[in-house]
Amino acid sequence: MLQSAFEREKSQIRVLEPHKVRVIRREGGALELRYGEEVHYSIRVKQAFPLTNPENYIVFLTEQGKQIGMVEDLNKLDKESQRNIREELDIVFFIPQIKKIFWIKERFGGSKWKVETDRGIKEFSTPSLHESVKEVEDGHIIITDTEGLQYEIKNIDELPPKSKKILMGVI
Repeated sequence: MLQSAFEREKSQIRVLEPHKVRVIRREGGALELRYGEEVHYSIRVKQAFPLTNPENYIVFLTEQGKQIGMVEDLNKLDKESQRNIREELDIVFFIPQIKKIFWIKERFGGSKWKVETDRGIKEFSTPSLHESVKEVEDGHIIITDTEGLQYEIKNIDELPPKSKKILMGVI
């Protein structure tokens, strides 16, 4: 039977037992991972599927990027560890949420956008719309600008009518 690429990679990653995992925020803000008798300082956390499955398959990395292990379900960890991981992920995996679209101007094979996000008004450029606008689920869109930064529209139908009309006119 054929195995998915994720299943093959998962078999090479050490799966950590949730009841042995403690993630502590140290003075100064760095995270520390305690797994049984092991202690790892200044760790990083990463989601395997940040958009489609953000609560599962959380990977722990050393400061140098070497994999320590993975927990399959964030919710099986103790409350303090969950809180510390979520806070860290909010910092490292920040995607502004587009709330309103003022305009999208197509030019020179790309486009220029002016939008209102949950972090304020932004202007950015994208390469071709086919390359930069991806629908990850029905109505859920990720836009990647020319600098590699991402913007998210969780649900097209929740945009103001004028914003939705502007977006639908180009995608």
